[in-house]
Amino acid sequence: MSSLFRTLPSLLALVGALLLSGTDAWAAKPKAHRRAPVQRGRAEALIAEGKSSLQRKALSAAIAAFQGAAEADPGSAEAFLQLGNSYYERGFSRGTPDRADTKDVQRALDAYQNALALDPEHKAVSEPFLLHHGMAQCYQALGRYDQAAESLRLASLAAKHNPMPLLYTAELRYKMRDLKQSSESLLESVHRARRIKAYRSLAKLVRTHPQFAGLLQVPQNKMILETYDAVEEGKVREDHAKEVVEERLSMRDALNSMNTSESRSRLLVAPTPDPRMQEWLEEADGDFKYQKFRRAAVEYQQVLKLDATRGSLGAAERGRILQHIGVCYRKLGLTAEAIQYLEKSAQEMPDVYSTYYQLALAHSTAGQFTSALHALELSLQHARSNSDLRMTLLLAKTDTELEPLRDLPGYQRLLVQYSPRVQPARSAHRR
Repeated sequence: MSSLFRTLPSLLALVGALLLSGTDAWAAKPKAHRRAPVQRGRAEALIAEGKSSLQRKALSAAIAAFQGAAEADPGSAEAFLQLGNSYYERGFSRGTPDRADTKDVQRALDAYQNALALDPEHKAVSEPFLLHHGMAQCYQALGRYDQAAESLRLASLAAKHNPMPLLYTAELRYKMRDLKQSSESLLESVHRARRIKAYRSLAKLVRTHPQFAGLLQVPQNKMILETYDAVEEGKVREDHAKEVVEERLSMRDALNSMNTSESRSRLLVAPTPDPRMQEWLEEADGDFKYQKFRRAAVEYQQVLKLDATRGSLGAAERGRILQHIGVCYRKLGLTAEAIQYLEKSAQEMPDVYSTYYQLALAHSTAGQFTSALHALELSLQHARSNSDLRMTLLLAKTDTELEPLRDLPGYQRLLVQYSPRVQPARSAHRR
């Protein structure tokens, strides 16, 4: 089990090379033409010497040995993999990607890329899992998040029982402000950890290591750990825990909640309101959460009125507030007012899919079916993540407010156009 938890050097130096380690040096690249003959025996000896140095944390000696191995056998993927691991050890010596030494990180990435180019099917490298994980952390440290996500996907495939790639994916998705995907990845990581009897170690890591500190700022992630803490303590059956978690991650009100990936992520980057405005917001959000829609609408309008003289709200926060006012009016049966505020919200933040979905509901309730179809199409267009698109399609098929649209040719066209784009959901029950 311990080998599955090789991670940051300060935490889990359990078995073998660490998952997150960084080092410095030059990353040798294979050259098309070498005058010196290939010396495989010497390369193997230097790799063994370098691994011994790396294990002792003698990083300069390890780097020199692996450089020598790469020069002796430019076709050795293992030499470049271990050279990357050595650079990685030094580059990440301060613990997290945001504090890594970018020169070391780039050299590690160069070495990893050489290893992958030489052995794309992983027939020679000893640790393909570490190769992809190392590349992911390097990409993340360099701000190349999409490539980091792909490397973590490959790391997860290379070690199908290891919970760590999915945990790092959850952390990366949090940084990318894709909070739904963050929660889905954390949940799958928890399932993997439980299968290998390592849940307590994983939960402790999430709660104590700075790289994962942001995860627990997302209520869904906190809920996942608290639920499975109860399972570990024998207070809740695992089948019941799965049902509870799945329901809370996919419940219908996620489109309205301030905890969705869109609204929560935008709150994180919005300007901080002044204290008085923050009090109004907290009261309004609380009333909205507990479906006290009339009070919430009045309180949100007070916030906007106050902001008109202060100007402390950003466009994202104004858009969120306007959307919530629109939802309040729709819930109160005031569809004309709902449409007015939802359209204002879309003007503030034109890329928020849930605003268009709420507009579709309001227009349909008002009997404006053409406008409802147009708003539904905009919602599908702006649902950029797979989980958002899947949820929007599901709600479009089940919400009673949209029932009048379902016999229209335009509605069927949208289903035909967007349903094939949804990737199959990973089941939380998968073993």
